[in-house]
Amino acid sequence: MRKPALGLFTFVSASLYATSALASNGLESPENGAYQVGRGGAWLARADDPLAVYFNPAGLVRQPTSVHLGAHLIFADRCYTRTGQDADEDSDTYGQYGFPVSPGNDVDNFPGPGADPEGDAKGPPGRVCENGHVSPNPQLAANFRVLDQLAIGIGVLGPHGVGNHEWPEQLPFVNRFGVEGTQPSPQRYMLVKSSSIILFPTLSVAWAPLDNLAIGAGFTWGIANASFENFSESLSVQVSGNNCGPNNDRPCVFNDDFARGGLGDVRAKLSATDLFVPGFVIGALYSPHKYIDVAGWFRWSDAVDTEASVTTTAQYWDGQGKLNEEADRCSDPSNPLCTVTLGDKEGDPGYKAGHIKLPIPMEAKLGVRFHYPRSTVGEKPVWAQGTKKVRDAMSEDLFDVEADFTYANNSAVKNLEVRFKKGIIINGTQGGTLPENADIPHEWKDVFGVRLGGEVVILPSLLSARAGFFYESKGQDDAYLNIDFHNGEKTGLSAGATVRVWRLDISAAYQHTFIGTLDNGGQGALYGLSGDGATIEDPGPGGASRTFQVINGGKLESEMNEVALGITGRF
Repeated sequence: MRKPALGLFTFVSASLYATSALASNGLESPENGAYQVGRGGAWLARADDPLAVYFNPAGLVRQPTSVHLGAHLIFADRCYTRTGQDADEDSDTYGQYGFPVSPGNDVDNFPGPGADPEGDAKGPPGRVCENGHVSPNPQLAANFRVLDQLAIGIGVLGPHGVGNHEWPEQLPFVNRFGVEGTQPSPQRYMLVKSSSIILFPTLSVAWAPLDNLAIGAGFTWGIANASFENFSESLSVQVSGNNCGPNNDRPCVFNDDFARGGLGDVRAKLSATDLFVPGFVIGALYSPHKYIDVAGWFRWSDAVDTEASVTTTAQYWDGQGKLNEEADRCSDPSNPLCTVTLGDKEGDPGYKAGHIKLPIPMEAKLGVRFHYPRSTVGEKPVWAQGTKKVRDAMSEDLFDVEADFTYANNSAVKNLEVRFKKGIIINGTQGGTLPENADIPHEWKDVFGVRLGGEVVILPSLLSARAGFFYESKGQDDAYLNIDFHNGEKTGLSAGATVRVWRLDISAAYQHTFIGTLDNGGQGALYGLSGDGATIEDPGPGGASRTFQVINGGKLESEMNEVALGITGRF
C-alpha cells in the first residue's frame, strides 16, 4: 500500500513539537542550562539551581531564593543526500524532469542532483547541506523560598536544539555542454526554510515533608509562533516502462517534475500559532543516606491542537529549473493568471485554512547521585545559613557522580493530523485545491537513554569543574526519515566549569552531539502532496493528492555543537 504523504506541511512537526523543552525523546540534545549541559544532562538528583522548576521541581525546596539567567548558542550541521526510490544501479540519483516531458527525457537529458559526474548526465551534487546558522536558546527562572519546607518557582525556557533552519531552494551545476545552470534542490518537498519563536513557561511548587524527602509539581504550557516554507507538485506525472534513456533502453522511474506543463512546483509558506498547550511535571528527591540522593521525574503534555494558515506561489520554476520570472505574481484571486494565494489576514483564502493535531509523548526519568562530603566543611555562604535547609555542593562536597535513566513514549506519534477546508483553490494550478486530508506519517519509536556526569570542587566556594556523557537510542524508522528533526541515536560529550563571585555562580559549558546517520537506501516511505486528485490507486488513510515518487529516499547526516553560559544569583 502506498504510504500517505509528507510534502507541503512538514512545518507542523518542526514547529509545534518544539513547544516543550523536551530532552529524552530524540528531538533535542539534553539538557537546558549551562550547568546541566556540562554534566551531560545528569542533574536530576542534584537539582540545585532554579531550572529545577521544570527539570525536577522537588529540588526547589533545597535551594535559597535565587534567580537564573542563561543561554545556549547551538551550531547544527545537517546534510541530506537524496537517492532513487528503487536504490538499484539505474537509480543512483532520483529522477527530475524539466519541460517538456516524454519517456525519453529522463535523467540523461534533465539530470537531477547526484547524476554521475563521469557520465553524460552531469547534474548538481546529490548532497545538500543546511545553510550555516546559530540558534540561540535562552532560559530564565526564579525560586522563592516561602517557608522552611516550601518553595515556589517560575521559569521560561526555550526548546533545546530547535531554531531557525534554511536549506537551498536550488542548486548550481554545469551540464555536459559546459553551460552553467540551476535545478531545484532535492529536499525541497520536505523543508526549505523555517523560523520560530517559542517559549515554555512553567510554575512549580515544592514541599519537604521530611528533612530527607521533597516532592514537587509544576504546571506547564507552550507558546509557539512559527512559519515554514517548502514545495509540493501542482500536477504529477507517472513515467514507467523500459523505454527511457538516450537509446530508450533503460528502465524508467518515478520522477520529480518541477515544470510539468508550465505548472510544476508550488512553493508554500505556512504559519501556525498555539498560545496554550497545557501540561504538568512532577518530581521527587529522596536522600536515604548522607552520600546518596535518588530522584524521579515525569512529564505529560496535552496534544498541540491549533489552526494553520498558508500562502502559496505556483509556477515557481521555468522549464530549466530556474526561478520563473515570467509568472504573474499578483494576489488577486479573480485574476485567472495570478499565481499567488494569500493567507496572511482575515479574508484571504489561505487564512486559517487548516487545522492540525499532534500528540506530545510523555517522558520519565530516574536518577541516582553519589556525593562525597568534605571531612571539614568550611563556612557556608550567607545565603546557605539559617533555619531553611539549603544544599551547597560547592562548599560541602569534594565531588559527586550521577547517573540518570530516561524514557520517552515516542511511539505515541504515529501520524501528525493535518486537515484543510474543502475547495480552497490554489491560484496558478488550473483549479488545484488544498487537500482535505494531508496527514503526515512519522512512525516514531520509544526512546531510552542514559546520562552520566559528575563534578569536582577544585577550590571550595570558588571553582569547580565537571564533565558528562549521554546516550539516547534511535527513535526513527529510516523509511520515514525527515529533515525537520534527526531522530538517529545520539551520543554526547560535554565539559564545563563554575566560578563563584560573591553571590553569583557563573557557569560555562561545551557539548558535542554525535547523531547516527539515517539511511533508507532510496527506499523512503513518504510521498509529497500533489494537486492531482487521484494519483495513487491505493492511497491509504491519507487519501489521494499524492505524488508518484517518494520524497525522502536517501540518507540524513547531522551533528551539533553548542556553548552555554549561565549566571545564578542566590539571596
